[in-house]
Amino acid sequence: MLSGRNKVRRSISIVSKLLKEEVAFLLNRGKTAIAVMLLVMFVTPMATPFASSEATTSARASPDFSVTNFVLDGAGSVKDGVNIYVENATHVARIVVSNTGSAPGTVIVSLYHQGSSSSAKTLVSAIEIGPISPGTSHIPVMIDWTASPGNGQSLYAETFSLSDTNSGNNEWRLDFDVRSAPRYLVGTVLSSTIPSPEAGQTEAVIDNGITPINATVQNDGVETITANFKLLFEDPTDPAITHNFETGEIFIDPGSLHVGPIPSNGSINFDGSVLTGIWTLTASVVFIGTGGWTDTHVISTTTVRFSEYSATLSSPADRTTEPGLVTTLNYWLTNTGSQDDFFDIGITSTQGWADMTLNTQQTTSFSPGVTISIQVEVSVPLNAARTDIDTIVLTLTSVNDPTVPRYSLTASPRLPPRLPGFPHDSHFLIFE
Repeated sequence: MLSGRNKVRRSISIVSKLLKEEVAFLLNRGKTAIAVMLLVMFVTPMATPFASSEATTSARASPDFSVTNFVLDGAGSVKDGVNIYVENATHVARIVVSNTGSAPGTVIVSLYHQGSSSSAKTLVSAIEIGPISPGTSHIPVMIDWTASPGNGQSLYAETFSLSDTNSGNNEWRLDFDVRSAPRYLVGTVLSSTIPSPEAGQTEAVIDNGITPINATVQNDGVETITANFKLLFEDPTDPAITHNFETGEIFIDPGSLHVGPIPSNGSINFDGSVLTGIWTLTASVVFIGTGGWTDTHVISTTTVRFSEYSATLSSPADRTTEPGLVTTLNYWLTNTGSQDDFFDIGITSTQGWADMTLNTQQTTSFSPGVTISIQVEVSVPLNAARTDIDTIVLTLTSVNDPTVPRYSLTASPRLPPRLPGFPHDSHFLIFE
């Protein structure tokens, strides 16, 4: 049995032989030869389809190459929203090509640059890769490209193969700016461990020992910059008296479209024994770049107290109380300092509903890390009006703290008369 392809070859051979014979016959036989030749011409296309099915199926298998990733690396580049900014430096274009077709093949990968929307594309480099099997991607193609200043530029990563029948996915375009004035320089403060007042405190407390204070920063621009983390302490009674502490300039590199920026940490191991009393702390980071560029980020301005004595005071949870009932406010006092301490208790009640038994009394002495409870009962009178509001203030003042004035903690629940949605003739109180 002959295969379809062989049948075609045999049919074409036979027809060619007949054509030669009939041309000779035509020269000798006249009209009869013409009729025979026409018959042969009619038979030839009918003989061809016998094996065309196999040939057509083979032709349909072809690769389909596409650029599936295109980024820059090796120098600063960043995407800010929809805009891309690129450093005036030499970059590495990383181009990934995939084959989503049904046959393997080789392909030419090209990088083109366009300086502006009105200029022509110029070839940077072209590389032939492959063969790439169906359903796989080639390792990234690396092409060096040197940027130059100017906005509105473009880079094109393109593929070309004669066997690729789908040209709709053969290009990836990057539009970008290479700024020169102003340069694209951006420093960002991500987080910090600046002391801040805790629950019930009016100022932050810094222990007399060594306290690490950190600021985490990041370069979100396209050129290397420096970051200087600073702590400024000012005497609130005389702003001319100051103390400065800083990390010095730390170099932080930009990221790229391939690998984003890496956060950097500036740390000051602050010795709390060098200062006493209450100070105003301003924490900031000063970023410095080329061309005289600077940018100062003020992280916070906080009142701080240097002491071995510290505590937190948690306020009661929310609740409602009807007139004629009694509720108990539970406060939790935790010693967060490094020394034992106890506290003077002060209670005020604008409506006089709070039990004043503990007012002017003292807590027991308790050690660092220990939590104690303070309870204050509140009796809401039967004749309380819906518009009555009682504000109860609990103030705890350290006894052992040598600082003048001694530090204190405050909790102040609010008591509105009623909550929306409850019956009109009922009285409700809420504690926060």
